[in-house]
Amino acid sequence: MTLRLASPTDADEIVRLLRQLGYELTAQQVHEHLGASPEVLVAADAGQLVGVLAYHTRRPLHRPARVTSIDALVVDEQHRSRGIGAGLLEMLIEVARSAGAELVDLHSNCSRTEARRFYERHGFELTSNYFVRRP
Repeated sequence: MTLRLASPTDADEIVRLLRQLGYELTAQQVHEHLGASPEVLVAADAGQLVGVLAYHTRRPLHRPARVTSIDALVVDEQHRSRGIGAGLLEMLIEVARSAGAELVDLHSNCSRTEARRFYERHGFELTSNYFVRRP
C-alpha cells in the first residue's frame, strides 16, 4: 500500500470512494478542489485508490494554535479493517504536527457507529455537539 498526496488525476477514484458514504460530487468538482487545495491524502493498492482523507489546517479565533480538521475519511468497503484508515490517520498526524497544529478534530455522522469506534480506538474523544442549519 502507498500513502501519498492526491493529485487531480485521482478525481474519478475519489468520487467513487466518497459515494460509498453517500456524498454526491462530480469528478469535475473534485478535480477543481484538488487543483486548489493539496490537502487530500490517498491510499493506493496495486494502482487503485482504496482510501482518501481530506483535511484542512487553520488557526481558529478561540484557540492559541492551529487545528487540523478531517473533512472526510473513506476506506473502500472491500478494503476495510486492513489498517488503511489507521495509516491515513498516522500520515495526517505527522502533517498536522509539521503544520504546528495543537489538535486534530473531525465531525462524523451519529449513525456511523463503526466510524465512532474507529476514531475512539485511535485516540479521538467525543467532546461536543455539532449543529447545522441551512441559510
